[in-house]
Amino acid sequence: MPDCAWPVQIGREQAVQTVAGRLPPPGAADLQAELHLHPLLAVEFVGSTRPGARRPPLTGHALVDLIGGRAYVAEPWTEVEFLALDQLSAANPAPAAQIGREEAVRAARRVLGNVLLRRRRWGIGGGLTLGRDPVCVAKPNWWITGAAGGRAVEVLVDAVSGRHYAFRA
Repeated sequence: MPDCAWPVQIGREQAVQTVAGRLPPPGAADLQAELHLHPLLAVEFVGSTRPGARRPPLTGHALVDLIGGRAYVAEPWTEVEFLALDQLSAANPAPAAQIGREEAVRAARRVLGNVLLRRRRWGIGGGLTLGRDPVCVAKPNWWITGAAGGRAVEVLVDAVSGRHYAFRA
């Protein structure tokens, strides 16, 4: 169960307008939006540099989808003012995690090791260690449903970034 939630940056009306604006004429009819929460594990790692290196220790952040298990390199989430879950009481509750904490931490370690450390050629001497305790956080998404031009519409709009993913449109 998530400890807290990312604050909603994209409101219901903006999410519906985003979807309606992307649909072909004659446009959308009766679009509904429901706020859903998705469980993620936010993980921070610190990589120690080689002895004698002039660089400070490196910090990397990752988010792990606790339903599918996929890990993503992320912008630092340490400065986000997360909300208490009851502040998003209108949202559908987050589904139960399918991935355990240890498995999620391993996935985050792999993605940071493979993507950040190798691509940027960062010299890591002692490997990656947890920089702080991982945080289980709920990410809000708008689930937009309705119809357009006689066809069903289902689109997920990220309530933090505004990115959208069409499932049916």
